[in-house]
Order: sequence, then structure tokens, then C-alpha cells
Amino acid sequence: MKNVSENSIQWLGNNCCEISDFLDSHDFNHKSGTLIVHLADGDLHVDKGNYLVRLSNGNVTLSEQQT
Repeated sequence: MKNVSENSIQWLGNNCCEISDFLDSHDFNHKSGTLIVHLADGDLHVDKGNYLVRLSNGNVTLSEQQT
């Protein structure tokens, strides 16, 4: 898929299965196009079209472009 790389995935608004695989978790939900990922240190709000990025330390963060 074009919206997925080894270290990032784009939230398209309808790719929950891919997001779950990328996060290796089901601890998220979505509302009105925004993905809400529940992390240990708080929630991460991802607008449709933005990317989740896995850092070298394993943490997940938000980016507006693919890495």
C-alpha cells in the first residue's frame, strides 16, 4: 500500500485494520475523520491525511508527511 511504510502509516479515515496492524494494538477510535490513539502518556489526535510515525525508540508520534 502506498500509504504505509516500515515506519509510518497515513490515516485515510477508513483504514482501521492497517492502523491496528501498524500499532499492534486496538487501543484507538475515530470520530469525524480524526483518529484518536490512546497512548500511555495521553491521546494522540490524527487528522485524516496525516501520518503516524514509529520512532527508533518504538514510540509513536504524529507527522504531516510520510517518513
